[in-house]
Amino acid sequence: MVVKSDRPDEKSAKERPRGLPCPPGKKTDDPQGRCCVFPFEYGGVTYQSCTNGWCSFDEVYVGNWANCGKE
Repeated sequence: MVVKSDRPDEKSAKERPRGLPCPPGKKTDDPQGRCCVFPFEYGGVTYQSCTNGWCSFDEVYVGNWANCGKE
């Protein structure tokens, strides 16, 4: 698993304390335990769930994303 970031220095993605699971529908394969943020905006479109298997860690996509996890 690789977490993609177009801006490695970007710190706006939210991290959950280790050990706490993501809410249903927001799980990712992020090794830092970050969860999907919904809704999120990407390319002028608002998404309420994973799109093509990925999601954003920010309300407005700024390059921080991961693959959606299996529930």
